[in-house]
Amino acid sequence: MRIPANDLQAITKHLQAKGWVLAANVLNEQEVAALRATVRVRCATDDRGSTRLDGNVIEHAPAVLNLLKNSHFMAVMRACVGVDEVIVHRSAAIIRMPGSPQVG
Repeated sequence: MRIPANDLQAITKHLQAKGWVLAANVLNEQEVAALRATVRVRCATDDRGSTRLDGNVIEHAPAVLNLLKNSHFMAVMRACVGVDEVIVHRSAAIIRMPGSPQVG
């Protein structure tokens, strides 16, 4: 079930009931494109879609740091974790290709 990012009550309720939630439309297309471009520049990929992430991408990439300025992202994070403190996990999954070992 995809819950719209602006339905924070439903996000919280689903998370509490199921232990997971999929919030839809948290980022716009430009933000997703900027994140993908950043990861592509900072990672080495092979033809199967496997990646090796540059560990500094999270700490220094403007597209990632801009997540902290995104009101939808921060509202969803607050609804999920209940505090203003946020951890941005290191993941290059945004550029994984279908069939790569990590996606499979």
